[in-house]
Amino acid sequence: TDPDNRVQLVTELTSRVDVDDVFDFAGATTANHEGVLMCGLRGKHVVVGLAGPDALAIPLGVVMSRELTVLGSVNGDVADLALALDFLRRDADRFDWDAMFGEPVGLADTTAAIADMASMAAIKAVVAPEL
Repeated sequence: TDPDNRVQLVTELTSRVDVDDVFDFAGATTANHEGVLMCGLRGKHVVVGLAGPDALAIPLGVVMSRELTVLGSVNGDVADLALALDFLRRDADRFDWDAMFGEPVGLADTTAAIADMASMAAIKAVVAPEL
């Protein structure tokens, strides 16, 4: 789908009720633009990761008129990604990488998965919206 279709789909799925929180973990070039458009009045858009050099601009008029909060958290510098990939390639057999990730859960179980991480019962939650 294209960005406009995705925004329209979220609008339809939420029955046009204002969306309070939108999270972008994908980092696609249009994700931040779309996320802001998906937010309702006084909503919050949270960006985690890297936006990339070709990211579509955030529509500031929408941010202002809807009184949105936009928060960001970078996962590292782009230059570090090559080092991380080299590490994974070099040490693939040294660690049980699958043990770091929980069983995928659907959106209904997201809160419990995050609580498991907070209590150290799980290392990394995996949320699969399609479940």
